[in-house]
Amino acid sequence: MFHNKIYPKKDSYLNSFISKNNYMQELDKSIKTIAKGSGIIFIGIILSKILTYIYRVIVARIGVEEYGLFSIGLAVISFLAIITSLGLGEGVVRYVSYYIGKNEETKARSVIKSSLLITGTASFIIATFLIIFSGWISTNIFHDSSLTIILAVFAIALPLDVIKKIILSAIRAFQKIEYDLYSRNIIENIAKILLTLLLIYLGFGILGVVIGYVAAFAISLVVSIYFLRTKVFSLEGTTTKIRYKDLMYYSLPLLFAGVMLFVMGWIDTLMISYFKTSVDVGLYNAALPLAQLLYLFPYALSFLFLPTLSTLYAQNKKEIVKPLYHTLTKWIFLVNLALLAGIVLFSKQIINTIFGKEYLTQTIIMGKEILPVPLSLIILSLGLFFGYFMMLGSNFFLVAKQTKIILFNTSVIAVLNLILNMVLIPAYGILGAAISTSFSFFIMGLLLLVEIRAKLKIWPFNIKYLRVLVAVIISFVLTYFISRLIHFNKDAYSLFVNGAIFIIIYLIALLITKSFERADIMILKTIETKTGITLRPLKKILRKFI
Repeated sequence: MFHNKIYPKKDSYLNSFISKNNYMQELDKSIKTIAKGSGIIFIGIILSKILTYIYRVIVARIGVEEYGLFSIGLAVISFLAIITSLGLGEGVVRYVSYYIGKNEETKARSVIKSSLLITGTASFIIATFLIIFSGWISTNIFHDSSLTIILAVFAIALPLDVIKKIILSAIRAFQKIEYDLYSRNIIENIAKILLTLLLIYLGFGILGVVIGYVAAFAISLVVSIYFLRTKVFSLEGTTTKIRYKDLMYYSLPLLFAGVMLFVMGWIDTLMISYFKTSVDVGLYNAALPLAQLLYLFPYALSFLFLPTLSTLYAQNKKEIVKPLYHTLTKWIFLVNLALLAGIVLFSKQIINTIFGKEYLTQTIIMGKEILPVPLSLIILSLGLFFGYFMMLGSNFFLVAKQTKIILFNTSVIAVLNLILNMVLIPAYGILGAAISTSFSFFIMGLLLLVEIRAKLKIWPFNIKYLRVLVAVIISFVLTYFISRLIHFNKDAYSLFVNGAIFIIIYLIALLITKSFERADIMILKTIETKTGITLRPLKKILRKFI
């Protein structure tokens, strides 16, 4: 009897131990998968962002008004690219990968060729109309005739951009992400910078900027075609008739979702140009790209969170999902909260260092003198921080095929942003646009938070978040007072020193508040393996504070 009582307990304990051990192994494996795969994506994003900011600084230095005209033209061409692509980019990814998985290369080739023909024809027709009516659009919609030649030249980029995106979608379907990185993130951006500098040096001004932009698209297209034909998949060969209706049914809803996302991304710029001036557009587009740095880290994790999540659901390992989600969202919170604090602390220095003093012009709103660009940067960053923090949550609905929830959220926020812009921009200018976009992103994050809690019973927050918050508050306060004691002649050097001080204090505060967990060490192990850099001392320190 004694034997029978004791051993079941022992067996139960042993089974529990084994189950827990397997659970931790699966969690560690999932974290490693995302951390490893994020390497090339994160490198690509970092390089792209660095090159993009160098390019934007070059363009912005031409003049505020010229930068505003460029931003308007870019907004127009970006919107038309979404329309003429007909959502076929994602359709190509889905159907080409499906047919390749079934070894039906002829059908995959048919999807790529037909998509190129459809989007190429549509973009060419729209580009022709844009060239013909560029004068009317510039005068009657944007109230600036200087925009005519800019829109006409930008129109040439439309078919180049749309065709390039279809080719890159085909490359993605074969999971050859590195070629997308080379052609779009590196070669295209370097070409923009070099050609723009050359044309500005030759005296072409803002027209040279636009010509350089279009020429860089052409170069990127040629490189993409080369990679597809020689490294990935040849379009030469036989084709097979497919059901194009299925492809279009799949793609057209994505077109509508893309339009809604464009409204979120560009409506503030377009409405500032309508209600205000191109100078205001230029000022606002100094703040917006900086605030969008908060998108960088969540995007890198989200890119691989979706396939990892899909695999876990397919293997019925749903118990791993919640702790994995907790770990990744905590890292987004940890990284982006520090970035947000830095923006709030040094918004004026950041704008001055990157764009120049002409972007620090004062204006009077409600009887008070303010610096609209730094203040817009802070306002935008607050809303984008929360919206991007909840970004991973949308992947749950993609896996569960509940895409209507995503479409609903996107539509509601786009309409809200549009209404707020119409009300606030005429009265408050770029500050009104910043408030509109910030509040819209906050509501988007709130919607995702409520939906994930209601439908999936997942809550991202725990005590570790409070500890991270305490750490960033300590770092913020100490850095603020230290920065008041340090004065340098050059803002760029001062910004670098103050930023380094903040990071050091923040890391120490995270250790003191014990904000790290065992899963965080697994991320460091993955980084160590991937880069070859020994992080043993850091891991040893972390273990003492867990």
